[in-house]
Amino acid sequence: MYERLLAKVAHYYYIKEMSQRDIAAVLSLSYAKVSRMLVEAKRLGMVQVSIKYPLDTDQFLEDEFEKIFGLREVIIVKTSPGNRMELIGQAGANYLQRVSTSKDVIGISWGNTVYHVVNQLPTLQKKDIKVVQMLGSLSGGGQNIRAIELAKRLSQIYNTEPNILYCPAVVVNKSVKKGLIEDTSIKQVMDLWNQISIAIVGIGSVSMESPLFRDYHLNTEWCDYLSGRDAVGDICMRFFDESGEPCADKLDDVLMGIEFSQLKNVNTVVCAAGGLEKVKAIVGALRSGIPDILISDYETANEILRLVKNGQI
Repeated sequence: MYERLLAKVAHYYYIKEMSQRDIAAVLSLSYAKVSRMLVEAKRLGMVQVSIKYPLDTDQFLEDEFEKIFGLREVIIVKTSPGNRMELIGQAGANYLQRVSTSKDVIGISWGNTVYHVVNQLPTLQKKDIKVVQMLGSLSGGGQNIRAIELAKRLSQIYNTEPNILYCPAVVVNKSVKKGLIEDTSIKQVMDLWNQISIAIVGIGSVSMESPLFRDYHLNTEWCDYLSGRDAVGDICMRFFDESGEPCADKLDDVLMGIEFSQLKNVNTVVCAAGGLEKVKAIVGALRSGIPDILISDYETANEILRLVKNGQI
């Protein structure tokens, strides 16, 4: 008889979509009893849950990433080499629409993937948003993916004024950096870095084929220096090794950009990155403790898990 009652409770809840409180009233049971019976019906196999996932979703892969790397949320998209950046960007844009709220302070980095996130955002009606550039300007390469241009574009989307960092990303020496930091307009932007609630960043790799070195005139001397320090990647040009530890103090001394420690203190750091050439960089980034959200592609994510599980990285 008890199993019949279990089945009836489950039928009322899952098929007739009655509330637990209404079921309790109809069957003269307590609310707590109904709740326990629903749990038991699942345990006994009376209720079996089946979820029809979208074709481009692998929830189990995302769950595994969240568990291994301690991430708040992971979004893995199925792509082909020809549309990888676009689909990662689309997923990033969808995420940003979902989580950004009025009075957020949004920090923006630079790069191709970040460009695709920003480029696919519609105009958003959210009040009192601040957009902050997190890294100085780089010469060379495509103008559309520079931090200053992305900050301006994101500000248009949120109908606000951008907070622009009018200085180079890399300066000649510490003295020049000290002088720039004392400039009122630059200091005002840098002070906002401690207020950032959402940061949108890409993950770069250490290679002369990487856009940072190939297109933006960070010369071979810097690439050799970073390789010698076992750097595998960067976020906002803050470089880290395979363990996620900062490893480029010489560059840090002349970099006009948000600090490693400040990135760690941001409530929601959204990292959008993909491609097999970035596997080591992504793993290092995840181990750094900076990312809260990872948006990547299926092929890259599978390769990362394979290498991590086999102890190869």
